[in-house]
Amino acid sequence: MKSHFKTGCCLLMALVGALLSASCSIIQGNPAVKGGQLVSYLCQDEALVEVRYFNLDDKSLHFVKITLPDGSTHTLPQVLSASGVRYSDDGLITWWAKGDGGFVEMRDENGLWQVVHADCKRISPDHK
Repeated sequence: MKSHFKTGCCLLMALVGALLSASCSIIQGNPAVKGGQLVSYLCQDEALVEVRYFNLDDKSLHFVKITLPDGSTHTLPQVLSASGVRYSDDGLITWWAKGDGGFVEMRDENGLWQVVHADCKRISPDHK
């Protein structure tokens, strides 16, 4: 009985070791984050929205870090869109970008998407 237990433990340890070494090789191959240049947008309501655009170097993920006029920041992955580029957590906030413009949508108390900052235009970095 002891030898079966000992053999089982050895097999379990070998399996755990193999899994750990396999996961380490996967971890070593992680893509790096690229980008991060700040782009500022002035919206129709005079709100300033700041967006940093990022992607993984293997192009498997694009995302933004958006700062709203109230100072809150949100990290949003790119999601499917029919036109332009859409970044959203699909829960609270969406940033739609097309060309040199965009707009911010947020869910209202009823869960419906509402535009909160419309007609946002890219501005020069020295504009304040």
